[in-house]
Amino acid sequence: MNSPSLKSNATKYGLMLGMLIVIYGLILLLVGISREQWASYPDYLFIIIALYLCLKTYRDKLNGGYMTFGEGFRSGAMVTFLSSSISGLYVYLMAAVIDPGMIDFVMEQAEMEMEASGNSDKEIEMAMEWMEKMMTPIFFGFMVWISFGIFGGVVSLITSAIMKKDPPQQIHESVAVE
Repeated sequence: MNSPSLKSNATKYGLMLGMLIVIYGLILLLVGISREQWASYPDYLFIIIALYLCLKTYRDKLNGGYMTFGEGFRSGAMVTFLSSSISGLYVYLMAAVIDPGMIDFVMEQAEMEMEASGNSDKEIEMAMEWMEKMMTPIFFGFMVWISFGIFGGVVSLITSAIMKKDPPQQIHESVAVE
């Protein structure tokens, strides 16, 4: 069962992480590098740092220095779900409203990569037809939600395993009645 401090701590870190990713994305847009592939890599670093800080805060400040693997994973899953939902919504709004040319840019990049890889014109044409059907703002938002969710889930598993500190077992001695 989730304690109130676990839920509130995870909610706080999930909201902070989601907003950090949105603010970072807006800064990239303002300086004109939002379409550079490398520019999204710090998002994954933000996820790792936020999950670590969330679990450390829960274990050391809110739970008396102890945290089971399950508590850590539940906390990380909540942070991941909330922040990836915010990020997915942001990317949807980005592709639908803020920068609708983003989808065309991605498709042009994919076509150039296929040409550089030596794909035939027929292969490129088939792939582009498929991409045209799939590449929608909803698809972009969903893919961010899924990719951040999977990455955050894996990081939550690893971080929880490393940071867990089970509370000491209390020994209950039964007194035999004779």
